[in-house]
Amino acid sequence: MSRQRERLHAYAEILAAALEYMGVDWVDWQVTEGQLLLDIRPSEVFPFSLRVVPGATDDTCFVTNNLAGVSYITTDGTGELEKQNADTIRSVSWTILNLLDPGTVDAVSAYSNDEWDRIIRVDEKAIVKAGLLAASVISIDDNTEALDLLAAEVPCMLPAEDDLNDITSGGNNSPGEKRRLVYIGVDAQAVRRVRDLDRILQTSQDPASKVAATAEMAALFGVPTCCARAHLDHLADESGEPEQIAWLHHFARSAKEHPQGALPPVHPRETNYLAARSHKLAFFDYWPCSPHCEKTIERNRGRIADLYDAESRRLIEQILGTSYMGWTDGRLLPFRIEGIDGGTLRVSDAQRASWAGLALDEFRRFYCPRLPGGGRVADLCGLQPTRGGDWRWYNGERWRRIEGEKEGWLRQQPPVVVLFGDV
Repeated sequence: MSRQRERLHAYAEILAAALEYMGVDWVDWQVTEGQLLLDIRPSEVFPFSLRVVPGATDDTCFVTNNLAGVSYITTDGTGELEKQNADTIRSVSWTILNLLDPGTVDAVSAYSNDEWDRIIRVDEKAIVKAGLLAASVISIDDNTEALDLLAAEVPCMLPAEDDLNDITSGGNNSPGEKRRLVYIGVDAQAVRRVRDLDRILQTSQDPASKVAATAEMAALFGVPTCCARAHLDHLADESGEPEQIAWLHHFARSAKEHPQGALPPVHPRETNYLAARSHKLAFFDYWPCSPHCEKTIERNRGRIADLYDAESRRLIEQILGTSYMGWTDGRLLPFRIEGIDGGTLRVSDAQRASWAGLALDEFRRFYCPRLPGGGRVADLCGLQPTRGGDWRWYNGERWRRIEGEKEGWLRQQPPVVVLFGDV
């Protein structure tokens, strides 16, 4: 961990402790464009992000001192401050500035995430260029300069036509920002074929044609036949269950094949789609058909070896060692397996692990559950199998149950548990 990262982690912990009186449990941080973005958790207590601007040069800063200023960001991104929230935000902002010191400000200004940059530098373009992916679809800025740069990077490319681009991307992402879908591949034949298949998927009214197009596109995207077949089976399922939840159930069923009360074996790292995608690792872009899919393990093991240097592989091993607890409403809680005590998995919360700071991104922010009432995530310390193959989250005494239709996150039902990585 870099010195800047250590300094910012320490600052976030001090800030969380200072705000504990108002139910704050922890503070997420990331540095973007030379500014420190703070998300105070749980969001039910403080539903705003605050941006610390070194030098207070930003016009939106409404609290400043001689080191920095603080501006707020509402959940809808409008920046509109409701009057009843103004005093709370102003008070928290003064706490942020009072705890700020010159060294932390310097850490923001000098911050560079070399580790993270190293592993996300491998994207679809790099995989296609290496010949490990026949074709892919990416989104870039819709201008001549961006298209020219892409053309110099990949063997072959073809921008999506206007009608298909509008259907698949929804037009502009935001006012003033126009994006263009582009098909890239190892040769012109692969690129044209992906374009044609995409048109079938987006415009055809024939279910059989869509199924055939999905299967062929999966092959071009390097998805093993067994995993593509599982995906098609899910699409044919009329239950309406989201794919992510269906796969959580699918993986959980493999754990129930073991004797009652026995800990199932952990899943190989190379099948940990959740960790790979939540950390934006482009080499793995589909759900495996099972946690022990040999084709997926072989494919991803080879890609990691071919695409990353030794230091990057070490970081990816840590990321892919993440375990997840999942609920049927789509929420996920990442954690690490620290060891096994008899019939209990001893775990730690991924939110507090130093390596988890690599991925303060939209995926994890959206899916990780919030603890109402300022509950301490660190109180949760283990998993135990129960009768019928279900699991319970163990804190030394009993189920940690929080009542409420919307605010409770463990509720009455045990979670679906998916275990990845090695102890």
